[in-house]
Amino acid sequence: MYFCSMFVRKKKNRSGTTSIVVADKSQGRFRELKTIGVSSVENEIADFYQQGKLWIATHCGDRDMFAEAEKEREEKQVVEYLLSNMEQQQYECSHRNQRHGYRGENRYGENYRTGAQRR
Repeated sequence: MYFCSMFVRKKKNRSGTTSIVVADKSQGRFRELKTIGVSSVENEIADFYQQGKLWIATHCGDRDMFAEAEKEREEKQVVEYLLSNMEQQQYECSHRNQRHGYRGENRYGENYRTGAQRR
């Protein structure tokens, strides 16, 4: 079994900023794999830390089944909304055509397909 030894590290810089990096410790040595971001603002540092955790999860093969279920639920909701909108538009269009006696003509009485005048 493979054990993922990556972790997120907050590293203070000389300039006073904090770098958020994904590091790996193997064979007694630290290796920085990816720099997520650099900031001096605590809110941004916290966001970068979470992004680093997410990066590790995607690259180690760890999957969050709750996040996946939520994503699937949201996708299903969007698809259902779009389909219901399309059905509603289709109904309104066909209802409008029946109500106004649409025959494939423009407002001048010309047929769209042939260009012939209505008699």
